[in-house]
Amino acid sequence: MASVVRTVARTTRHPVVVDMESGYGGPRKVDLAARTISQAGASAVCIEDNTLDKWSILYPGERDLASVEEQEKCLRATRRGLEPSCFLIARTEALVAGHGVAEALNRANRYVDAGADAVFVQATRPDGGEELLEFGRGWDRRTPVFIAPTCYPALGAEEYARSGITHWIFANQPLRSVGRWKTPPNRSEKLGPAPLHNWTIRSHRCQRSETS
Repeated sequence: MASVVRTVARTTRHPVVVDMESGYGGPRKVDLAARTISQAGASAVCIEDNTLDKWSILYPGERDLASVEEQEKCLRATRRGLEPSCFLIARTEALVAGHGVAEALNRANRYVDAGADAVFVQATRPDGGEELLEFGRGWDRRTPVFIAPTCYPALGAEEYARSGITHWIFANQPLRSVGRWKTPPNRSEKLGPAPLHNWTIRSHRCQRSETS
């Protein structure tokens, strides 16, 4: 990972944000990984509260999360390892795991107190993105809030901004747009609702079963 980060950091002027999953192990491993990756040129790292045996949010079913106390230790270890210029983003999947907005807010607040510079909340409930909007409305700190609304193509940046969410990542919408229409998303798609291509959102497991 560090070699990839080093290569990317040398070839772009844009911030390099590294997804460290759940940290690759216990506090000592997290400290070492964060130190190595940040020294390689990462602008920020993201640590989530999934357990080590996580799977994609698109897979249905129950999932375990690390306890709040365990995640606080993980975040503190990450902070110790990071270069001073590298930001720490704490991701919670409390909504994906079905724990509700109150628990997501609780975890996010605890993670900021443990040293996170920003929080990242993910959701998949088929409610049109209402859980994400409710989280944004309930967030009363100045700490930035990131989302990646893969499952909510009907909402756009303006709706998220009004709820208090500060950063939104339309991670695969451009790829889905190009895949179907062979043209890049235009400005209205970036600011308004995301491209309506839900038909292409599949887990790899579902795709394999459909083609077998």
